[in-house]
Amino acid sequence: MIAAPSAPASGPAPELPDRIQTAETTGSDLRCDILVVEDDAAVATLLENTLRRQGHRVRRSCDGHEAMAYLRRNPVRLVITDIFMPESDGLDLIIKLTAFNPSTAILAISGGSRIGGPESYLKLARLLGCRRTLAKPFELPQLLAVVDELLV
Repeated sequence: MIAAPSAPASGPAPELPDRIQTAETTGSDLRCDILVVEDDAAVATLLENTLRRQGHRVRRSCDGHEAMAYLRRNPVRLVITDIFMPESDGLDLIIKLTAFNPSTAILAISGGSRIGGPESYLKLARLLGCRRTLAKPFELPQLLAVVDELLV
């Protein structure tokens, strides 16, 4: 279990599910809260670091069940979710999140599965309420352009 960082002097940090990791940043008032839901630790770290460098506050979760538990208590502006994950996948998260808080922007990412490429799953994600999709692998400038578009 990875604990949340110690709380700033202004007050206690919100309680986080066991494996959700918090990465606070310093920066302008334009920074946004983003939740990255990705079971591949290397991809999650890359996304987290890239978004932090842009001034965003980033939380991480490794599956949809954990992510939804966090989102019920802590609203964010954007959720970036992988499609295929253990426990509860990204499609299930998209369904639950759009029913719970339709104003949260969702970006789905996928490299596909053993039985097919990402295109069909990403199309399904759009039909379920996801605002944008990216097929893995993607370039980081492409990711940042989509994030900026979703946060406008």
